[in-house]
Amino acid sequence: MISRLAYIYIFLPFVVLAQQKEVLHQEYFKNGELQHEWYTLNKHPIKYWKTFYLDSVNYYQRNYTSLGKITSEGWYTKNLKNGYTIEYYKDSCSSNGHYQNNLKEKTWRYYTHQHLDSVGDYHINTPTKNWFYYQNNQLVCEKRYMNNSQNYTVKNYRKNGTLEAEGTYINHQKNGYWKFYSKLQVLKTSGNFKNGLKEGYWHFYSDEGKVLEQGDFKENKKTKWWSFFNKDGTLSHKCELKENLLHGYCIYYSNNKIVKGRYYKKGVKTKEWKDWSSFRKDYNKLND
Repeated sequence: MISRLAYIYIFLPFVVLAQQKEVLHQEYFKNGELQHEWYTLNKHPIKYWKTFYLDSVNYYQRNYTSLGKITSEGWYTKNLKNGYTIEYYKDSCSSNGHYQNNLKEKTWRYYTHQHLDSVGDYHINTPTKNWFYYQNNQLVCEKRYMNNSQNYTVKNYRKNGTLEAEGTYINHQKNGYWKFYSKLQVLKTSGNFKNGLKEGYWHFYSDEGKVLEQGDFKENKKTKWWSFFNKDGTLSHKCELKENLLHGYCIYYSNNKIVKGRYYKKGVKTKEWKDWSSFRKDYNKLND
């Protein structure tokens, strides 16, 4: 009994190796030219399956993993992708479009579970012109590429299709003038970015389109003088800020007239004037 088991264990690796042997298959036209060439492993296709055509330099090729799962299929010329191609990815994702000498060209489409994710053009393997991005068949983003794939203008949309924001990316970072909108398509915020950070003068608006506050940013932090307004659009107060903290004077208004003042240091109030006359005297002295 022991000797029989030993024989089985010794023989088993050879059986497994024999089962895992890949096989090259070839079929020919009547004139002797190659028509099909493919590999199999355990009766499953692996590597590739090429189909050739008479009097043509182009051939169709399907590519497979070692487990027999297709990864791509399309037209080739001299081992280079040339023409319409379909590519398959994990999680039911796929794409289709054209290659020219192994580089993506013209319009490409990307899908997840057969739902369109994005569509746009390539030139020499680089995104160009307009690209559109979708979620659940709803447009969520529109990009227009400029001189390369790192620089583009963008429009972002909400799920209901309304415009949420628009601006420019340089080197994949927000740069230049941007606008942000409410759900009712009212301008809510506007200003400039520099390397992805708020920089320069910004405006913030109410749902009715009236200015709520405005002032300067430096590297994404409020600085210098900021103005704050009431809901009816009248000036409420002006304050000096430094790195998002009140730092300096705050001047308060009623009916566009100064009524009192305060002084802050690193966000902490250090002095307060209850009326305009006393504030004016100290303010003038401190700023002579």
